[in-house]
Amino acid sequence: MKKSESDKRAQAFYTAAWHKFWEEKDYDAAEELYIHCIDNFDNFIISKAFIELSEIYKKRNDRVRAEDTLRLGIKTCNEYNEKEANRLAKKFPQYKDDFEECLETCEPFPKDWLEKNSNPLFRPNNTLFLIDLLDDLEEKDKKQEQSD
Repeated sequence: MKKSESDKRAQAFYTAAWHKFWEEKDYDAAEELYIHCIDNFDNFIISKAFIELSEIYKKRNDRVRAEDTLRLGIKTCNEYNEKEANRLAKKFPQYKDDFEECLETCEPFPKDWLEKNSNPLFRPNNTLFLIDLLDDLEEKDKKQEQSD
């Protein structure tokens, strides 16, 4: 799928944000750029933007915003995955059931794509990782509440 102009802007914002976050440790500038990146998604999701933005909020001890960012990332990735699975099911109707299974399991199709040295036909974008990060934060919140 060809990237739209909006997706190209999202990629540019992500690249600049990554540099500010990892290289310069300028979290304020990185936060603003990640938000612009997320606002510009069209047909191409950069799930790392949600992950790294949530890291900024965790560094600031703003658990609520970190969790909200991860929830938004999960929602956005799921919507993208459903849209992409539907698009591919129309193009490859013989794999419709496989795409539906991918949506349920967040596993790629075909499952052996790494062994074949090829890109997967469909691979949900980091949804499980976003869910794991959110679960970790919520678990830490529960432990903190219990210790207080």
